[in-house]
Amino acid sequence: MNVEKASEWTDKIRLPGPVQKVLTTIGLSSATKTSNRLWEVDCARALAIILVVQYHVMYDLQYFGELNITWTDPQWYYQGWIYRFMFLTIVGISLTMSYDRAKLKGMSEKNVILKLAKRGGAIFGLGMIITLVTYFVFGDGMVYFGILHCIGLSIILAYPFLRSGWEVLPFGVVILLLEIPVYGATVDTPYLFWLGLTSTDYWTVDHSPMIPNFGVVLIGIFIGKVVYADHKRSFKLPDIGHLPPIKVLSFIGRHTLILYLIHQPIAMGILLLLGTIGAIEFGL
Repeated sequence: MNVEKASEWTDKIRLPGPVQKVLTTIGLSSATKTSNRLWEVDCARALAIILVVQYHVMYDLQYFGELNITWTDPQWYYQGWIYRFMFLTIVGISLTMSYDRAKLKGMSEKNVILKLAKRGGAIFGLGMIITLVTYFVFGDGMVYFGILHCIGLSIILAYPFLRSGWEVLPFGVVILLLEIPVYGATVDTPYLFWLGLTSTDYWTVDHSPMIPNFGVVLIGIFIGKVVYADHKRSFKLPDIGHLPPIKVLSFIGRHTLILYLIHQPIAMGILLLLGTIGAIEFGL
C-alpha cells in the first residue's frame, strides 16, 4: 500500500461503533474535527508512539531470547528515556491545548475539572486493567505503575498548572531533579512504587513513576503555553496537513491510545506465531 492509498484509507476508516461509543463516553474520543487540529502536534504524537512501539518490540525480542540486550546499558537506557520524554512532553502540550480549547468554548472551570477527572480516571483505569493482565502473565513482574497510570494521574493533577503561568516550569524542573534522591531508594512496600521508590527484589515490565515523569508533563504544559497559547501557533508553518504522508501520520497521532493498548498483544502474538512456525520447520 503506497502513501496515497494509505491516506485515502485513513480518510474512510471509522472505529467500530461500540469502540467509538465507549471512547466518547469516557472522554477519549478521537473524533475531533481535523480542521481544528494542528498537524504538527498529531505528527509528533505519531512519531512518539511509533518509537515507543519499536522500543517495546525490541523488549519483546529480548524477552523471548531473540536479542541479547542489557537495558541498563546507556545506549538502551537513554534511548528509552528519550522516547518517554517525547511522549510525556506531548501529553503536556496536548493538555494545554485541550484546556485552552475548552475555555474558548466557554466551558466553566467546574466542567473543566470534571472533564480532566473523567479522562484521567479513564486512562488510569485502563492502566489498572493492564496491571491485572500482567499479574496473570508475569506474576511478580506485573505493571504496578506504568505509563497509563502515570498519564491518568498526571491529567488529574494537571488542572492547577493549566491555570498557572510561567511558574509551571520550575515546578516541572524540581520534580525532575527529585529523581536524584529518589532513584535507587528502596522500600518494603509496593504502595510507594508510584512515587519512584522500589524494593531490592523489584522488577517489572513497565515502571513509570510520577517522579520524574510528572515533571516532564509539566514541562510539556509550559511548552504548550509558550508555543500554542489559546490553541494558536506562535510561529509560522506551511499548510501541508493535506499531504498524504502527513495525513497518515496525523491519523496515527489521533489514535495513539488505541494503538498503545493493542500493539503489545499484536507484537507478542506475531512473535509467538513466528516462533511456532520455526519450531515446526526444524522439527522441534
